[in-house]
Amino acid sequence: MPIVEVKMLTGRSAEQKKEIARQITEVMANAAGARKEAVIVTFQEYAPDHYAVGGEIMADKLK
Repeated sequence: MPIVEVKMLTGRSAEQKKEIARQITEVMANAAGARKEAVIVTFQEYAPDHYAVGGEIMADKLK
């Protein structure tokens, strides 16, 4: 049972997350030989002020 954890900034719509989950499930089923019903995709979302890249808070980069 593959478990894929997606970590990203907040702001994606439910429809976007559905599509992300669908595509990840498809890839895992094909590449790992897993049944689609066994693939678990979780989303962990971060507020831009709780995430930094290159030492810079994303909230500042997005301004």
